[in-house]
Amino acid sequence: MQPLIILVDGIVSAFARRLTPDVTWNLYRRWLERRRPELKLCHLQQHYDWLDIFSGRAEPYQELQEQMLRRLCGEVEGGDELPDAVVFLGFSLGGLTALALASRFDELTGGALPARLAFITFGAPYAGTGLLDRLFAKTHISYIERVVNLEETKRQARRLAGFAGDCCLTVLAHSIVRDEMVSPASARMLTDWLYFSRQRPELQYGAFRFDPQTLFQPHNTLMQNPLAFAYIDGLLDGLLPPPPGAPGYHPPGADTIRELRAAARRLQAEAS
Repeated sequence: MQPLIILVDGIVSAFARRLTPDVTWNLYRRWLERRRPELKLCHLQQHYDWLDIFSGRAEPYQELQEQMLRRLCGEVEGGDELPDAVVFLGFSLGGLTALALASRFDELTGGALPARLAFITFGAPYAGTGLLDRLFAKTHISYIERVVNLEETKRQARRLAGFAGDCCLTVLAHSIVRDEMVSPASARMLTDWLYFSRQRPELQYGAFRFDPQTLFQPHNTLMQNPLAFAYIDGLLDGLLPPPPGAPGYHPPGADTIRELRAAARRLQAEAS
């Protein structure tokens, strides 16, 4: 069965969505649909900014996570058989959400696992944001409580790592150079936990520094960065079977990003 790519959004880091670039996987999903149409994509979106969260208009984080799990269950059960390869891609807080979903993947399939399972994150706050965590912990807001709940993150990491041996499991955690939101140590902490927990030797994992080569908000602009698109393309192409015909690779440029952004705006205008 065709490989399944699961893209999990993070939370807008500005107080209001209109004050920050698009931090969702929306543009990359459109690019990947064009570049590798043979892949099955599942984009798990969240539509809140911090104004929604602090005002109470956003549904609780746990409920959002369960909605994503049900959506993912529908994607998996909708096929005649389990995909040969499943790749989770999580950005920012979406990395923690992706970890929760990936660590429960066997629940969706009655215990079965794909032959290859990959888990990849960028700028995920595994050990908190590194900024004002003590203050955040006292807010009693579910989204923030999840970020600072390190024991839950460790538990999910151990459960995910337990899949090694039953499938070919690859875990890659990326920090973002000059990240204005998440410290490098926090973004790479997942692999530190895996190392010290003495997981199965079959587990393949690594921590990497990704340099988007931008000085202005490298975290918030990552999902619109052509260099990031090309880097993620390379990861996927290395993990998955080659596309039919194996055409030469042509990386996206700034013009491609502008084209994708314009197309997304047209569709949004038509929908409204």
